[in-house]
Order: sequence, then structure tokens, then C-alpha cells
Amino acid sequence: MQYFNIFVILVFMATICSVILILYTIKHRNVDKSYFLIFLSAATYLYTFGYLLEITSSTLETAFCTVRMQYMGLPFILPISYLFVRDIYGEKHLGKLKLFFLFSVPVLTVITMQLYPLMKIFYSNIEYISNGYIANCRVYPGPFYHLYTGFSYLIFLLIIRLIIVKLKRSSKQKKQQSLILLAACLIPTLCSIPYVLSTAKLRYDPTPIANAISMILLLYAIRYHNLISVVPLARAQVIESMDDAFIVCDKDLIFWMQIKPLKSCFLN
Repeated sequence: MQYFNIFVILVFMATICSVILILYTIKHRNVDKSYFLIFLSAATYLYTFGYLLEITSSTLETAFCTVRMQYMGLPFILPISYLFVRDIYGEKHLGKLKLFFLFSVPVLTVITMQLYPLMKIFYSNIEYISNGYIANCRVYPGPFYHLYTGFSYLIFLLIIRLIIVKLKRSSKQKKQQSLILLAACLIPTLCSIPYVLSTAKLRYDPTPIANAISMILLLYAIRYHNLISVVPLARAQVIESMDDAFIVCDKDLIFWMQIKPLKSCFLN
């Protein structure tokens, strides 16, 4: 019983972490790149809070309602993460067609999942499993579930590839940012693999807790490594390679000056 209580507490803490990130990103919404984090943290909150309600539910109807809530956020976490990482590195914005394909599977996932049991495309069947302390909806995948899973791992690989490519070309400071991003992306996905492959009737999904760890890493990177700074990483790499002195000013008239060869200071 103590183990079950600890697990519920950890999921509750994960929910609180997602709320904190939402509030933090809204507070800093005028900072470059913060809007992707707002959407990402909101999607994470829907998933994590929904899972908290699921494991504490008492009936199949209640549990499945919370699963519906989870899938209002879960399918969008990786696509938004991909856009966020691209923006961090100053990559060219995706065109409308690519954005359509990026979000087509998540949107269809939400629709097909919400249509159960009228259409058994995403799930073929669902059971309610409980040991008196913790509950699960035991789901049996339908054809679209497998498509969604494969699509999610494809987006995950695209994110990891982009980070690794940029990591090799980054300066020391940018490498620290890239390593934190890499860890924040790896932890939830790697933790989800045992859960997805598990055949146990009553399963404990560590992914919401892993998402909380990722949120903490992102907050750390934002606070101490300027992850959503005014100058994107790609632009910063160009600036660091310049030999001439220059001055950059933001909208609050805070000046950043670099003087040849590689000395910098802040002027207010």
C-alpha cells in the first residue's frame, strides 16, 4: 500500500511541476520562443493530470473519461517539442504542408480516441483494472494506435537527430543547453518503452513522472542557461565567430556588447 501511495504522490508532484511551468512561461510570454513552451506545458499538464485522475478513479466510466483528457494533450507533446527545438536552434520555420503532416496524426488520434466505443479504430477494447489502491484502464490497441505509436517515435528520432547535429557544432555554452535538451527529450520516451511493451494487467506508467523531470530540466535551462534568450543558438554561434566589435540592444534598452577578440559585457 505504501508503494501505491508513493506512486500517486509522485504523479501528483508531476502535475504540480507542469502547472509551475505553465505559470512561468505565461509570465515570460514576451520572451522569444516562450509560446512553444506554453503549449508544451499545457499539453503535458492535460496528460499528467489526466493520468493522476485515472489511477485514483473508482469506475471504468470515470477512468476512461480521464483517459480522454490525457489524449487531449499527449499526442501533441512530441510535435510541439520538435517545433520548440527547431526554434531554439534558429531553424527555418516549417511550411504549411509540413505543419499539416506534423499535426495530422495527433489530430486524428484525438478524434479516433474520442469516438471509442462508436468506432474501435484507436482502441479495440478497454477493461477497468484495480487492486483497491490504484486503478488502470487496460487498453487493447486498434490499428490507428499502432500508427500513432510509430509516428511518435519517428518525431522523437527527428528531435534527437537535430539536437545531436547541433551539439557537434556548438560552442561550450551552447553544448550545455543542447545536453539539457537532449536529456529532457530522452527521459520521457525511454521511460515509456517498458510501459508500452508491458503485458501486465495493472501497469504503472512512469512517463508522467519522467515528464516532470523534463519540465524541471527545462526550467533549469531557462533559468541558468538562457534557453529562451533573445538571441537564438544559431545566431549566437555566428556572433561568437565574428572578429569585429558589435552591440545588441533589446526592447528594454539593455545592451550587450562584444569587443574584439572575445570579451563581452552587459551595459544598462
